[in-house]
Amino acid sequence: MISHPRIPVRPCCFPRIPASERRRIAGRARRLLAGEPGLGTTEAFGRDLRPGMVPGAGLFFEDHLPLQLVHPEEAVLLDYRMRMLAGSGDIVVLSGAPHPAFDIYCRDALGLGDPLVVSLGPLPAQSRTTLSARLRGDRALVEKVAAMAGNAGGLTVFPYVTCGHDWLLAGDIARLARVPVAVAAPPPRLSRRVNDKAWFLEQVAWLLGREAMPPSHAVLGPAALAGRIAHLAQRFPKVVLKVPDSAGGRGNLVLDSAEIGGIPLRELRRRLLLLLQGLGWGGEFPILAGVWEAPVPASPSVQLWIPASGDGDPVIEGLFVQALEGAVGEFIGSEPAQLPGAVEARIAGEAFRLGCLFQDLGYFGRCSFDAVLVGDSPESAELHWIECNGRWGGVSIPLTLANRVAGKGPAAPFLVAWQTVRASGAGGFCEAIALLSRLLCLPGKQDTGIIVTTPRSVEAGAGLQFVVLGETLAEARLLAEAARRLL
Repeated sequence: MISHPRIPVRPCCFPRIPASERRRIAGRARRLLAGEPGLGTTEAFGRDLRPGMVPGAGLFFEDHLPLQLVHPEEAVLLDYRMRMLAGSGDIVVLSGAPHPAFDIYCRDALGLGDPLVVSLGPLPAQSRTTLSARLRGDRALVEKVAAMAGNAGGLTVFPYVTCGHDWLLAGDIARLARVPVAVAAPPPRLSRRVNDKAWFLEQVAWLLGREAMPPSHAVLGPAALAGRIAHLAQRFPKVVLKVPDSAGGRGNLVLDSAEIGGIPLRELRRRLLLLLQGLGWGGEFPILAGVWEAPVPASPSVQLWIPASGDGDPVIEGLFVQALEGAVGEFIGSEPAQLPGAVEARIAGEAFRLGCLFQDLGYFGRCSFDAVLVGDSPESAELHWIECNGRWGGVSIPLTLANRVAGKGPAAPFLVAWQTVRASGAGGFCEAIALLSRLLCLPGKQDTGIIVTTPRSVEAGAGLQFVVLGETLAEARLLAEAARRLL
């Protein structure tokens, strides 16, 4: 498998499937590619441009705007996280202003090198222009990136979640630099598909059976939506509407069936549309109408790295359980799974099959699959797959960071990613670092402890995002709790 010094990949398990199953998956991929021309191709962006990684510099940026229902004001709070993957000789592009203290922390305390950090400035009000499209419009900056690529002998573009503008940008740089350029992400059309919950559940149903997904239906209009929700509300205590291409719980609308039972369909339709519009939904269908399942003893998440076809099998790097908050299941953190061995083996095996399908479609790069265990206990629960995150995220960035700071030795065996609800004792990043000073991870000096992953959230009053490395999960939890008390 082709690797990159910034992206160490460490398998946690090695699922295997029969050759006959691999052939069946390959056949499914061929039919999907034949039915949707352009799904797995990138030729339109440049003849020699491919998903993958090449030696040389890296261009890193975290732009959430290709995802639905993400507001620019929220996205800028997280745009520094991809800095944790970059190093000397790389370029990090931001929407928000540079934060010199955070860059010094990454360089000196964490040993993550000294990349060039540049800002394109805040977006105009109401604009949803992607960061890569804005970068393409800055000719001087594109020429500077191309010069760095030329000096390094190549460039890999590392987007948080890819879109067509990223590939157009990569093509611009390749033509100017005349060196190999690659994008560490899937083709843009395939990226849209895998991040669409409705499309993903179609693949789950085909590959693993309808029993591997919650009762869910993609509906194509307001009347069908009201009818389907009314029908489900007669059978289940809670129902859910999901905007298929939104991130995580952001596009979930959970309803108590007792509160909507008996409402005339016309009125129910009106109420559902108003509620969806309140989320920021723009009126696009399909919408997923489904069941909000309970009890859920665990919400597993499987982190994968998918190499290009021919470079090895999909790699499962971690099995985690998610901490979810609120009625819609908003992600607030994750820790390594400690489920029964047979349950973990089943989760890994099914995720591996999905990863093989994606690889055969032309997928490359970071990916994760989210599921729920539905039942009274993990041992007896049903495993239902919920969505694919065809991108980096709140677990994969800390996971890769942990592998980076571990160097060539064994990775820290336990990692907890958290976001505090409040940080009332810290008015800014520097204050938070001072409060946490005795708990900080300082690679080479103190290999366990807290790593702060972005400076912006605490300064916006949205809490502090941090990672905990510990020799045991119990130690990591204690460190996280100590950090919470200090903050």
